Amino acid sequence: MDFWQYLLYIEIKIGDDRVLQRVINVKKKIWPFVIIGGVTTIIALLTPMACFIYRSVAFDTDFYLWMINLFFSYRYESGIHTTRIEFDIQLISFIPSLICSSIILVLSILTIVTANNYRKSEKIPKLSWLFLALGVIIATLIWMIMMEVSRWVLYGHTFWGLFNPGFGFIGSFLGSGFEIIGYIFLKH
Repeated sequence: MDFWQYLLYIEIKIGDDRVLQRVINVKKKIWPFVIIGGVTTIIALLTPMACFIYRSVAFDTDFYLWMINLFFSYRYESGIHTTRIEFDIQLISFIPSLICSSIILVLSILTIVTANNYRKSEKIPKLSWLFLALGVIIATLIWMIMMEVSRWVLYGHTFWGLFNPGFGFIGSFLGSGFEIIGYIFLKH
């Protein structure tokens, strides 16, 4: 018997419905956590997954990478600003990036839809928020590993040795954390 069941057992045994009512109210109000998690993962897809910023006396370079292999670079050298936007279409990294970002987008939309349906009907969703959150985490980790391997194969250097994680990377885990919190409160 876990803590929540024990708490409910004590309250039913005493005959006081106040704590039982509080537990039910928490379950009714858990859907915003899950929607925030879904929206956070969508925002994470729209922000850079990794960045490289280099400053020196001669020039400055800012380099950003989105999950769909969209690169944005900004360079300032000798009073001249250069901006470049391009897709890296190396198949070893482009195809897995598109697949992972599509999976994350679909799972995030499903999370928002199931949380909204739960808000309206208060029926426990058939599609578990835990599995949706784990799907986002796994897709993000696959992208991370794929970028490391593809950069090693194509260019001979490690990706995460050069780049720093951006909000796109961190936001995927943050959004999944909100979804897992919603799942835990819903099930207990």
